[in-house]
Amino acid sequence: MTQFFSKMRDVALLLTFVPFIAVVIALDRRLRLPWGWLLELSLPRTMEDLLARPEQILDCMKRAGSAPPNAVFVSFNAGGGSETEPGKDKSTVKGIIKFRFVDSVQGQSNGTSLVSRSVFIKIPTGRGVSAFFRAIAATFVPVQKEIAFYQRIVPALKRTIVASPLPLTSSSQQQLAVVVNDAGVESSMPLNVPLCLYAGRNRWLDRTLLIFEEIDTRELVPIPDWKGVTTNQLFSQLQNASVLHALSWNICNAVPLTPNKPSTSSATASVSPLAEAISFIKDRNGIKWLVGVMDLVQHKLTPAERSIWNALIQVFSTSLYKDVPMCLSHADCRPGNMLYRKGSETAAAPLKSNCVVTDWEAVAVTPYLWDCAYAMVLGLDTKKRRSEQRDIVASYLKLLSDQQQSQPVAGGTAVRQIPSVDEAMSLLPWVYLLVQYYAWILDQIGGVGDEQGNSSNDMKVWRQRVREMLRLDVFGATEKDEDDHGTVLRHDAPVVAALLKMPGVTAQHFIEYQRKVLKELE
Repeated sequence: MTQFFSKMRDVALLLTFVPFIAVVIALDRRLRLPWGWLLELSLPRTMEDLLARPEQILDCMKRAGSAPPNAVFVSFNAGGGSETEPGKDKSTVKGIIKFRFVDSVQGQSNGTSLVSRSVFIKIPTGRGVSAFFRAIAATFVPVQKEIAFYQRIVPALKRTIVASPLPLTSSSQQQLAVVVNDAGVESSMPLNVPLCLYAGRNRWLDRTLLIFEEIDTRELVPIPDWKGVTTNQLFSQLQNASVLHALSWNICNAVPLTPNKPSTSSATASVSPLAEAISFIKDRNGIKWLVGVMDLVQHKLTPAERSIWNALIQVFSTSLYKDVPMCLSHADCRPGNMLYRKGSETAAAPLKSNCVVTDWEAVAVTPYLWDCAYAMVLGLDTKKRRSEQRDIVASYLKLLSDQQQSQPVAGGTAVRQIPSVDEAMSLLPWVYLLVQYYAWILDQIGGVGDEQGNSSNDMKVWRQRVREMLRLDVFGATEKDEDDHGTVLRHDAPVVAALLKMPGVTAQHFIEYQRKVLKELE
């Protein structure tokens, strides 16, 4: 009954409050209404607004404690947008901010200092996403993920690594311990992320602002998605991701102890500070992190696509993978969201310090293999991925296991073990199938394309790689098979065989699904 009333409340909000908020957001963006008399707005609507009043940059930095409280704005010299994703010129800018402040020690003034600081500014609000979808997010999602990552998760990770340093018991962990102090990169973090100087959001007007110290792209360079990365560079990505996964593993996979189920860990009963930091993420089982967004666009699915999707929900909630281990993930772990150290493609060994992980807009609790599978599909060409994916998965699981063992376990609970390589490889094609649905959802809500900084070359290569992944790894074709465009149903493919046993899925459904998605991805 409680669930029924909750759903009725959500429907009422969707029909009444959401349209109102959508109108407010659209008017705020297009008509530039003078809201200042109604409430204090400290964040700019657009990059144009910010550049018209650049002193807002310093005001925000002062509020975050990244500039002295007595600092006085001098100038801001803008110098272009993102090199990683050039299409984001309207939502990103880098430049040099100058300000003066009175330098004092123990109340004694040492005169006025002039400071110049290179910054990178991001206004991610609603790029290519309709006002209606932004209004839904404002109504039902009180926390913007990237803001929460820098406001909550980064401070918790800093405390976590101090409380539970990773033991250096293997060569892989010794590689992880390599510290390189790069400008613009957090120096006290267990993984490499940009140094954030300010992160803030006005929820109901959908205004968001992030200010970072600029990373020196002479040393750490962007690589467009269409170019792809080497195995070394990919593994540097996964070394960073595995730290996040390991530090969240015992939080996301704790189960109550029973008299017949002894603890699987000898760790202490203390609780990681990360547990409270990620409490805003409510969806922590199976594919719930995708279901909520899919609900908004599910009416666009064909009956065949819907039958496969509903079967996937069952697979990850009540069937084959209902107990799949979960962890905190970047969730958009592709080359375009990374910076790589020059020379990392030919480095003797992959090092965590050779990659900086940016763009945390999609951070979520997902099945543990999501970041690894997603990174392989979008970062490697198909032939390389298929020949090396088992070794990559095995190396990733070794990193994860080495680090997870040092993490605390909450009292009265046990923790799911790190899966074996064979278990992970059985899960992999299922995660690949989820990648296709995830890409479809993003396309439907405007989450990919020019306004998101994705070039036509990026889109073309993504389609090619996702199509070949579906055809070869999910639908069961071999590399020697002629492309049948989804007209042949291979009952011996594990995913196909399992889904055909699910209620509501027929052979005809699967044929129609194959043909449609492979045609769309051509």
